[in-house]
Amino acid sequence: MADVRNEISIALVKSRLQFDRHQLDRELVEQPARYFEVAEQAALAQSRAVAAKEDLAKTEARLYPDCAADLEKRGLKSTETAIRNALLLDIDRTAAFDVLQRATFEAAQWQALRESFMSRGYMLRDLCQLTVSGFLSSDSVRTSSVDVKADAAKANLAKKRRPIDIKDYE
Repeated sequence: MADVRNEISIALVKSRLQFDRHQLDRELVEQPARYFEVAEQAALAQSRAVAAKEDLAKTEARLYPDCAADLEKRGLKSTETAIRNALLLDIDRTAAFDVLQRATFEAAQWQALRESFMSRGYMLRDLCQLTVSGFLSSDSVRTSSVDVKADAAKANLAKKRRPIDIKDYE
């Protein structure tokens, strides 16, 4: 495939899935552009997978007569099954199949990232609604009064412990 690729790496896109909860306004503004980048890459990857499948079919069609002739030359029956088996073992067909496998895997990765960015958009929307309504604020992550009392009791017990004197253990 001799196409000019304007693509970004999967690792870079994965790192963009995370967002800063304290910068929801910026994240909300950037979400559509990020989703478009991922959706575009998913479409390109899907297109490459379809092209690789077509290349595999063309390779098999080109190799089929050669496999049949090779079987006849070796004195073997050139049945459909025998030709198909010989075709599966051909190096050119194997290479084309490997290209198809890689392209299919890449397309699946981009599709998964596309779905993740779609979910990210819904999550950002919900977090913005919670922030605006006051349900999501710094007050919601404060320590509970039970935790404060438990920490105070631990500190009080620590003060009452007698220090260890090494002479007691000699």
